[in-house]
Amino acid sequence: MSDREKIYDSLLAKARKERNFDEISIKGIWEINLNFKPSKNERLFTYKVIVVQTTFGQGSCYAAPSQSFGIDRTIIGKTLNEVDMDNDSAFPLKVAILDSVYDTPRIKPDLEVEISGDSTSKSRYRAEIIASEVSRIINSKQARSELKSKVPVVLNIGYVGTFYTILTKSFNPEYLVTDLEEELLSTKGQVDIFDGNRYNKEFLKKADVAIVTGMVISTRTLSEIIETARENNTSVLVFAETGYNLAPYYRDYGVDVSVSEPFPYYIFDGASTMRVFRKQ
Repeated sequence: MSDREKIYDSLLAKARKERNFDEISIKGIWEINLNFKPSKNERLFTYKVIVVQTTFGQGSCYAAPSQSFGIDRTIIGKTLNEVDMDNDSAFPLKVAILDSVYDTPRIKPDLEVEISGDSTSKSRYRAEIIASEVSRIINSKQARSELKSKVPVVLNIGYVGTFYTILTKSFNPEYLVTDLEEELLSTKGQVDIFDGNRYNKEFLKKADVAIVTGMVISTRTLSEIIETARENNTSVLVFAETGYNLAPYYRDYGVDVSVSEPFPYYIFDGASTMRVFRKQ
């Protein structure tokens, strides 16, 4: 994990330039403990979610169950210029605050889909959207003879079991998975899961496409993943619940496709919105 996350720093600087932080105050902070298993093929998600509302909008960020958000409730009511957004302490909270500043992006998505029903159904629907985007990238690379081997290689950084199930039904890639959650690394399931700290770089060199969870900005690994992917002609799809408002801007840093899912996520019954932003 890096001491700094360069894309966060860049987007923070952009926000300060384009918005008046003296006019944006923090209205509310919610911390949600998540214990959720969307389907029998999916793992048990035991993360925390932080949601922040400011006068500009709403943002959110995931964190590992052992990670403290470090919520200081005294900042509620303060303007963003009164909050130390440059300090890496309580970083998930800072990511959620920055995400709220970018709320209601002024960028039109290439595709917007509303999914509804229970959480299990929505888990499948969103996986199908991801699979469609990955298939589109793979087909394009295949047409240009840019695949690295005869069998397409897909890497999932931040394991989502439903992505694996749907993607391997769509076509038959070599499927690699990494995660930072230690408990997952020793769990025997439908696919082997490797330690992201050790294997991300190696697998990024081999993969044709990497599906990357938006949580990588809060773990301060997003910039490094994108840089390694760019050096090795690996396409990157970021699936952003964490930093869902930041998603369209990731294309400016080398991401090929950003898929944004605003809070409340698919884990809640009812309607959810999926927005797809493709690099032109």
